[in-house]
Amino acid sequence: MPNGIEPSKFDAIRQHILDRWQPAPEIKQVGFVGRVVPIKDVKTLLRAARLVVERCSDVRFLIAGPYSEDPDYFEECQKIVKLLRIEDKVDFLGRQKLMEIIPQIDVMVLTSISEGLPLVVLEAMAAGIPTVTTDVGACRELIFGRAPEDKALGRAGRLTKILSPQETAQALVEILQNPNVWRAMGAAGRRRVEEFYTMALMLDSYRTLYTGAMSSSEIKK
Repeated sequence: MPNGIEPSKFDAIRQHILDRWQPAPEIKQVGFVGRVVPIKDVKTLLRAARLVVERCSDVRFLIAGPYSEDPDYFEECQKIVKLLRIEDKVDFLGRQKLMEIIPQIDVMVLTSISEGLPLVVLEAMAAGIPTVTTDVGACRELIFGRAPEDKALGRAGRLTKILSPQETAQALVEILQNPNVWRAMGAAGRRRVEEFYTMALMLDSYRTLYTGAMSSSEIKK
């Protein structure tokens, strides 16, 4: 049963980001929002960042999320940044309030090796932000859609294999360098959330499930 959010909460952010892309911004920002831990595979993201900045000098990477859960992993990530010489392109921001960080993001990225249905992807879609994510959990249906009427809305981003900085970098470059692609993906994501992933739909699904379970229980009695 899919998660749901309130798309209207992101209306102002969506408009802010659309305005920033009229025309495309001089500095584009790729955002990661999540824990800095191995399952999120931030190291692949950093290696992808190196490949992206070799082709796009106008890109920065914002990594927003706590790193106290695995300090050793965070330290390894910092070392990778230095080894790749991208200290001026990557910012570790620590824990941030989503509604404050998401207006700064032009493309969301998720390089996890395992996920369920990540809320951060839904939130990016509600804000009209394309997402590049690994093909794990429910990410495929979020980006491409499930049913035919959902798929007809278009793609909300790109999917990549896990542990593939090359694919991640290529997907990011394709979106960042093509404003029309960026706008189409952002619009598709917003429509998909509005039609298939609202809080009201989620609550209705749970209500139907529990009502059916209670009716079945009464019949057995």
